[in-house]
Amino acid sequence: MDGMVAVAAILGGSMDVWVLQDYDDDESWAHRHRVDCLPPPFLQTRWVINANAGRHKNNNNDVIIVLQDSSGSWVGLYDLSNKRLLKQIQVISDPREDG
Repeated sequence: MDGMVAVAAILGGSMDVWVLQDYDDDESWAHRHRVDCLPPPFLQTRWVINANAGRHKNNNNDVIIVLQDSSGSWVGLYDLSNKRLLKQIQVISDPREDG
């Protein structure tokens, strides 16, 4: 995130995003974002990826992340800056595929 290593800590439906500001200093983690209540079905999230590839289409410095719910059935785009779910996609597996 912003060229720094970031980690998302998710507990009880809330999420904190931390960034490592200085790779030579293990104590330079800075709290960047907090989401108090993730929207269902993302209350229990399996993974988070920073989705920003430059600026968002509205030319703000919005931070967009990709979330996957714990069941693996939903993927969502979430705007950390404005604290809202932008898009939610249901993932359906093909029964013809093995595994």
